[in-house]
Amino acid sequence: MSSNIQISIAAASAHRILGFQCAGRVLIITVLLAFTGNAIAAREFGSGSDRFAGVGFFVRANVDSGGEELVSAKNEDQDVTSLNAGAGTLWEGGIRLNWRLLDRPAWETELGIGIKNTERTTGNGSLSFQRIVLSSTQFYRFKSGIRIGGGIAAHLSPTVEVSAATFQSESQALDTAIGLSVMADYGIVRWASLGLRATSLSYGKDGSSIDASSVGAYITFRYR
Repeated sequence: MSSNIQISIAAASAHRILGFQCAGRVLIITVLLAFTGNAIAAREFGSGSDRFAGVGFFVRANVDSGGEELVSAKNEDQDVTSLNAGAGTLWEGGIRLNWRLLDRPAWETELGIGIKNTERTTGNGSLSFQRIVLSSTQFYRFKSGIRIGGGIAAHLSPTVEVSAATFQSESQALDTAIGLSVMADYGIVRWASLGLRATSLSYGKDGSSIDASSVGAYITFRYR
């Protein structure tokens, strides 16, 4: 592998910015509607009624794809390996707060922390991109077992690393990013569910940005 490394933090185009704005408005409306219901439950709980249904726990594995090319490397055979900014595997866990409305637990608030990692190997080297993810998501659960929700995700310490035997390893830290996400899942059994997640997010560095939006599938295991 040669030291031909390119980290593609390019300025966002005007049409991409407009797309982010439109998607962001839809996501914000979804989140506000969800939190409105949760606020009602919290107010009733605070006034002494039995609206708080308890605390649960969850762990989740999520596989994402999408985003623009973030980093690429060319080996001695001129083969190019690259990483996209939105791709990766996210492992997370956290707590779930259940709120009882209309005589059943309908609203669920999830607070999670996890690590999202992307790695590619080529020749005698590797590319990796790791970030810590904090999330807050408000769900509404239908009687059918389907949940829909929206929330906020913060990607902390996003770091790109390039290593090879032919030159000294390189790393670059990007700015912390905050994005919006929507999720939907279905409980296949009482303690597990399958779902889809879409996230709108961009990483920045020195005033430039790169699209890190992603879509992915996940499986969640829960206790209580």
